[in-house]
Amino acid sequence: MPKIVLEFSRDEVEELGTMVICEMWDKRRYGRVRREFLKTFDEEDRIKLSSIYPKIYKWNLVTGIPDKIRMKMSTYNLINRACNFFGTI
Repeated sequence: MPKIVLEFSRDEVEELGTMVICEMWDKRRYGRVRREFLKTFDEEDRIKLSSIYPKIYKWNLVTGIPDKIRMKMSTYNLINRACNFFGTI
């Protein structure tokens, strides 16, 4: 199956609310948040999120979100799921 790479604008990524991932990332290691994190995301998702997190951190707290971001739709969906998870936990 071919990989589909899409280009997103800064506004589209900002609308996801990626800042909530930066705020809650360390809490995924403890207590109730840990249990829910392990239940919600399988091993593959957790590995992918761990590799994506440094970019999200950099975009939100260091350099700012770039004007154009290219990523696979599956990555976008995973970031969206993580934002919803951390925003509601």
